[in-house]
Amino acid sequence: MNVMDVKKLLSQLFSSIKNGSVLFDDKGVIFYVNSSACKFLHSQENQLLDTLVEETFRVFIDDVSHKSKKGIVFDIFNKNQQSTLLSNQTLYFVSVDGHKFSIEASSSCIEVDGKKIGLLLFRDIAENKGHDQKLIAMNAHIETIIDNFPVGFIEYDNFFCVKRINIAAENILGIKRAEILGLNIKTEDINKKEKTSLAMVSYPFLAKKGKTIKSKENSLGNKLNNKIVHEMILDFPIKREIEVTTISLVATKDNTIEGFIKIIRDITKERVLSRSKSDFINIAAHQFRTPLSAIKWILNMVLGGDKGIISSPQKKLLTKAYHTNEKMILLVDNLLNVTRIEDNRFGYAFKESSIIEAITDVVSELRLMAETGKVTLTFEKLDNIKPFIFDFSRIQLAIHNLINNAIKYTREGGTVKISLTQEDNDVVVEIQDSGIGIPADQIKQTFTKFFRAVNVSRLQISGSGLGLFIVKDIITRHGGIIGVKSIENKGTTVTVRLPIDITSRYRTEFVKKSQNMV
Repeated sequence: MNVMDVKKLLSQLFSSIKNGSVLFDDKGVIFYVNSSACKFLHSQENQLLDTLVEETFRVFIDDVSHKSKKGIVFDIFNKNQQSTLLSNQTLYFVSVDGHKFSIEASSSCIEVDGKKIGLLLFRDIAENKGHDQKLIAMNAHIETIIDNFPVGFIEYDNFFCVKRINIAAENILGIKRAEILGLNIKTEDINKKEKTSLAMVSYPFLAKKGKTIKSKENSLGNKLNNKIVHEMILDFPIKREIEVTTISLVATKDNTIEGFIKIIRDITKERVLSRSKSDFINIAAHQFRTPLSAIKWILNMVLGGDKGIISSPQKKLLTKAYHTNEKMILLVDNLLNVTRIEDNRFGYAFKESSIIEAITDVVSELRLMAETGKVTLTFEKLDNIKPFIFDFSRIQLAIHNLINNAIKYTREGGTVKISLTQEDNDVVVEIQDSGIGIPADQIKQTFTKFFRAVNVSRLQISGSGLGLFIVKDIITRHGGIIGVKSIENKGTTVTVRLPIDITSRYRTEFVKKSQNMV
């Protein structure tokens, strides 16, 4: 193979390489440069061919001109080694037109058909360095944001090793990041005073005064990116109530969990304010209830004729006063029930009872209200539903509130239909009315505290907005589900599903807890 054949073969080999590629003979004369090399050096091929590699490629290290003692050509041809371009410092090439760029470079000697040829490979790393600088700046930006979060932030790997912690978390937990970064937090750390709070946050089940508020899986229904919220009381460094949200991190293509983060929020002031509000409502409601009960007793006596005969106009006025007083008593009862629910004091007494009897009694009680409002009230039931375990009075309260609402928000001539059926292991109660309905954009708020739909407010229909909040809690505590479908000006359908089996999800644990409630 002659020299021309060798050059042609090597040219074909290096033409497709993205790195700058330069071939030269044992005299250092360049006989081939690829397109990448021309592009990097801002030169045409004919400007580089037949030039000396030592002169064309001027190498600098941190702005200082650099050459091996006898040059690249001597190193690779006579010493049979790579050129001594330092790898631990930034190298620069300066092109003929003065353009300077940072590089990674290597040179070596290759032998083709007995002929020695010099090879110089290099690539521009300025773009990569710029990218690295952007990543460094981005990480610094993220660190600054996290460090200035008003809430605590801790990042762990899968082995509970602390990878990151911000200032707020340090203050809440009474720890220093220098002391825990890189450490694996263990359950036995609960016994070390300075790590007690950190251990409880890391392992919420260790908290003696703690509870799980909610657990939410992602939209795919699996455990990835799930969120669990706990509340607990810390005693170190000071006594405070906190809310801890745990979120798993998914960082790989196969969706495996790569650690998790903890968001820690100090809720001490919120809880103090909430308890103060509840205490005020509780005291005020109790103070109101006594005189309201006395008024009810007096009105009953007068209307019953115990104090003599009263005229028809007088009876009409007293009856109106009686109904107004009843509304006030209901409001007070609702306020008391809401505070009990929020303080976990809304006790339950689960025992085997008849759901048919419970609902029949409520329908009978509210039939007069329906007749007075000229609303047709019907009740269809499946007669062979067997008794099962539930709280008779609480379920009656929930159904009473639902039917009462249906009648109250249905105009004269309208209908309210109640049905009681059984589907598999669930009892299903459906309350359907032809009333004013709920605006579509407000249905999701139906069971929130103090909620009253816009159309109800416009009609000036009295109500506290507490009844459905209480209903939701009662049904949920029974392991049940409640749903609403409504079309404004056409009516509303409320569906309640109660599990018959006492071992049903949610209810077993609550039955045990309720035995200790007041």
